[in-house]
Amino acid sequence: MGTPYLIDTNIAIYLLNRTLPDQVLQNLRTLLLPECNLAIITKIEVLGWRFPNEAEQTAATNFIFAANTYRLTDPIADQTILIR
Repeated sequence: MGTPYLIDTNIAIYLLNRTLPDQVLQNLRTLLLPECNLAIITKIEVLGWRFPNEAEQTAATNFIFAANTYRLTDPIADQTILIR
């Protein structure tokens, strides 16, 4: 297993929308998808979006629920505040 990465909301959207060049998309899939990790904030942001159709909503939901989701805890929030 390689280094685990935490996928940002923007990257999740780019992956779902396939709006990246093919080579970049392939590289991201190779790096990110063997072990897909998301913050709970990304889940909220992606699934809170108004989708243009049911197929896109289903694809996003499947993507999110297949990922490991890191819950927001007080220590995580505190560390985030320090980093910012």
